[in-house]
Amino acid sequence: MKRRLILIGSAVAAAALAGGIAYAQTAGNGGTLAACAQTQTGQLRLDNGSGCLASEQPVQLGTAAATRADERFYVAPNLVDRSTFLPLTIGLFPSVIPTATRVVTMHVPAGNYSLGAEIVFSNHTGSVAVPCILLDAAGVTHGFAQSAVGIGVGFNRDATLTIDGALSLAADTDLSLVCWASPVAGFDPGTTLVSAADITTKTVDTATIAQETH
Repeated sequence: MKRRLILIGSAVAAAALAGGIAYAQTAGNGGTLAACAQTQTGQLRLDNGSGCLASEQPVQLGTAAATRADERFYVAPNLVDRSTFLPLTIGLFPSVIPTATRVVTMHVPAGNYSLGAEIVFSNHTGSVAVPCILLDAAGVTHGFAQSAVGIGVGFNRDATLTIDGALSLAADTDLSLVCWASPVAGFDPGTTLVSAADITTKTVDTATIAQETH
């Protein structure tokens, strides 16, 4: 699993125009830049704080919107020692939800996001299905995926599960990657262990979320 660092990016317009470098004056909301446009030619220069000349018109230069990417992750203390891995609760939906394993929980401010989650898990003693959901503090599900893992015929002992989607929040919340081991008829569930997991969010201008119905 790749660990993504927290990135906070912003772009600001700057220029060296007409006889030297002018110092930008920030004005208004959203980090706009004050500038002056020559009335006859339209030539621009940044306002150095003294205002525009009689032959110029004041203008505002917009800056690029800031984009923020955040990640919160879990990794076992020792990746070569399975006894340090995080065990998943065994149970059946929906009764298991209150006790299901919160693998990763991150605080997400109000806004629009692209969303991703990943979990790496294994079971070397039994066979189960592994459902995971992204659950907010109000109990609303924002993503779902399921895989299987184990020693039985048709199972793999190690698996990686991913969830991708969009998220639109009117208020701040805590978002949890919630997983559990769901027993499969005819198989001993054994113990399912998580070695690594993460949740990532990236701000976007608009998040459109629609449900398909049939």
